[in-house]
Amino acid sequence: MLHAIVLASLVVQAPALPPALRDSFVAVSAPVVALTHVMVVDGTGAPPALDQTIVIRDGKIQSVGRFRSVVIPPEAQRLELSGHTVIPGIVGMHDHA
Repeated sequence: MLHAIVLASLVVQAPALPPALRDSFVAVSAPVVALTHVMVVDGTGAPPALDQTIVIRDGKIQSVGRFRSVVIPPEAQRLELSGHTVIPGIVGMHDHA
């Protein structure tokens, strides 16, 4: 689960980093990435949203929603992440990898 949190954070933050530094941490550097079948915890106190897709374009979250309701652009690199949790906005504040 933590892997998806860190991955989403790094993908979202990737454009702000110098390329040499970014490439040493980010495994996915496609301009459009779709994280599919994840559980999303939004931090509002709402229950976790299950089976979600997050589309990230140019380092910013473009859309989030149920897997079948989000349009995934054909050029997106898809990451099937069933069993993983994503918490948008958490940027590796504390983790043990």
